[in-house]
Amino acid sequence: VVVGGGSAGCTLAGRLAAAGACRVLVLEAGPLDWMPEILDVTSLAAAAPGHPANWAHPVELRSGSDANIPRGRVLGGSGAVNGAVWMRATPADGWGLPGWTWADMLLRYVRSEADTDFGARPGHGAAGPVPVTRPAGALLHAAAERFLAAAAACGFPAEPDKNAGGAPGAGLVPGNAVDGVRVNTAMAYLSVAGGLDGQAAVRKAGRREDP
Repeated sequence: VVVGGGSAGCTLAGRLAAAGACRVLVLEAGPLDWMPEILDVTSLAAAAPGHPANWAHPVELRSGSDANIPRGRVLGGSGAVNGAVWMRATPADGWGLPGWTWADMLLRYVRSEADTDFGARPGHGAAGPVPVTRPAGALLHAAAERFLAAAAACGFPAEPDKNAGGAPGAGLVPGNAVDGVRVNTAMAYLSVAGGLDGQAAVRKAGRREDP
């Protein structure tokens, strides 16, 4: 039994099911269906307080300053309502605990990724369940190239691969989206193992049909 169908829960459930050693039950408090704003990577409507797919935990950032922290209440968890940015931690973030060294984490990153741009390079994955790509074509903002040129003129180093573990610089941000559709971990890890047709949801959204 996996309690919580968020990013970690869906990953664990998918890997357990793929191993074939047991039956897996995933318990999630939120809705099973993905609304159009959850699939649409350009929308953050589901991160707004009051949305049925958002726990919207109330917090006090400092004395007298209240806020709501969006957390996914839907299959796919917070990865179903966030900005779909696929940027890793770096070796400099400190990974000294057993099982949590940078080498351990790098293997997991590689295993999870299907990087369409750098998947053939060392330290990147090409066969994982999570699609990773940088914006291009119609999905590349008109100001992006001008911004990168301005950053270079100001002396900021180029960083074409923000998941290479190098020093920070200016570059395109990788994301886990396909044709404008936010691919959450339920789509990525449970589609085959659990009979959940996340790829069909991606295809429908790409054709601008209701999921």
